[in-house]
Amino acid sequence: MVASVSRRQKLIGFGLLALGILVQIQATIQLGGSDVRANAADIALAVLSPFILYGFYANFSRLWEVAGKHLPVLVVAASILLSFSMFRGYEANEGLSPWAIIKYAGWYILLFYLLFGMLISIVARQEDKEGFVLGFISFQIVLILAFVAARYSGNTTVIILGDGFTGFSGNPNAMAFFLISGFALSLAYIGRTDISPRWLTAMLWAAGALLAGILFTNSIGALLAIASVLLFAAAIRVATLLHLLKVLVLGVSLWMTPQLIASPPSMVVTILHKLFNIVVTGTLDDRSNIEESRYYVTVQIRIDGYLAALSMWQKQPVFGAGLGVHLHRQKNEEKPDLFKLQIHNTALWLLAEMGLAGFLIMACIFIVVFHKVWSLARAPPGGEAADTWFPSAVLLILFGWAVMSLFHEMMYQRILWLLTGMALTAPVEALILWKRNSVT
Repeated sequence: MVASVSRRQKLIGFGLLALGILVQIQATIQLGGSDVRANAADIALAVLSPFILYGFYANFSRLWEVAGKHLPVLVVAASILLSFSMFRGYEANEGLSPWAIIKYAGWYILLFYLLFGMLISIVARQEDKEGFVLGFISFQIVLILAFVAARYSGNTTVIILGDGFTGFSGNPNAMAFFLISGFALSLAYIGRTDISPRWLTAMLWAAGALLAGILFTNSIGALLAIASVLLFAAAIRVATLLHLLKVLVLGVSLWMTPQLIASPPSMVVTILHKLFNIVVTGTLDDRSNIEESRYYVTVQIRIDGYLAALSMWQKQPVFGAGLGVHLHRQKNEEKPDLFKLQIHNTALWLLAEMGLAGFLIMACIFIVVFHKVWSLARAPPGGEAADTWFPSAVLLILFGWAVMSLFHEMMYQRILWLLTGMALTAPVEALILWKRNSVT
């Protein structure tokens, strides 16, 4: 019996290690004229679905306990509202748009990742979680090193090269969020009370490398998000100020070093040029070539989308215009040169197409999840202080996601839902009881 359990735990450990790599391999493919985020982990989990579904069945009572009272109700309400929004979009567009179908199906895929993460928190050991984290971070560092080696050797044919560092994520913004997740995990690991000097040094360098990788993506949204994550990490004392400062110095140094010794245009110049174009072009009265400018692609088209979203919401404030209506209207406008872009703000997208009702439901899900993870990060029932590092990392990831979602639509990121589920290891009620007992 012991040998059987040992084999099962080994399989779980190896499976999580593989999952930490596979979930970072995704591609953006065109399906029916719409973008689809296809993830390698989707395929792996689909193949293993009979075992996963059995795990859900066998651990149903514990999953229900972990989810708590409010989260399942909110998820059901959100699913109903999303279905209603799908119907409204069908009526408004006189048919189902591929984008709406993809977004609707994607919601249930994300819920599956959340539930699967919760199952992992129940059946996996703490060391299995650590294996997932180390595999997740190690893969990112390998990609960063490969990117630097390829870029500064003059190679322009490697898959991971582009305008910015994209890895195997489909675009630099998605890659930036993967790296922000790895960065948050490494920061929280550094803050563990039981960390050895050797591991502390290794994780400081890992966090520095991940910070450099985020800068290599050239994502302005990620730059603002990572600044917010560092400030939030300092505010909630995930790691000491000295360690955060060391990570910052290491990250910037690792980012600058290859640029100082190589001949290709540096990332510093690229980012500064990007910011300069945004600021300067945004103040010009004559924008005759605005369609070809960095300002247009990076800022103006997003602002236009924000204004269009607010206009749509004002016309139908309660339930919104319907799923997929914004993009459908763009594609049917008599402007052949118009750049077709979904609303690059998660909150405004929800307001425009699901209305205030949909926005509030989704916001409540985020608040409930954030509160549960916060409670676990601050006071684990019956656990050691060292156990708080993982939920602390997920707090940083949720915060970074919220900031980055102001500039991009980020709900589709599987890693967010997976890590959040893995952080939910106990119901909030038990935490409150534990806190009261610890005080008395």
